[in-house]
Amino acid sequence: MRRTLALAVAASLCCVTTQRVVIVPGDPEADRCLATCKARPNAAEVVACAANCPGARADHGFCERRVDDEGEPGELFPGCVESTHVNLRRIAWIAGGVAIGVVVVLAFGALAFALTPTH
Repeated sequence: MRRTLALAVAASLCCVTTQRVVIVPGDPEADRCLATCKARPNAAEVVACAANCPGARADHGFCERRVDDEGEPGELFPGCVESTHVNLRRIAWIAGGVAIGVVVVLAFGALAFALTPTH
């Protein structure tokens, strides 16, 4: 049971994707484009817009963050934007599969118990 739960948790973690777009600073046109994109209302739209800027490089993963004086991660580097997406539909399918598996195992256990002779 612990393995099943561990596999379900691991599979659920695989349902999170992070998209990042990196633009090398210094190109005035790319900097203006990125500034315009950062005015968008949510992170997914910002990343989609920034991917169309000149010199943009789209990739999966997280942006690097600057480190403050206390050693804590701070703000993102200026030329990088990121968006994290959780695939809830995939998580629901995994949870449903685990639930069906548990019901099947319990049904076989109940059937085995019911068919065991008690004489």
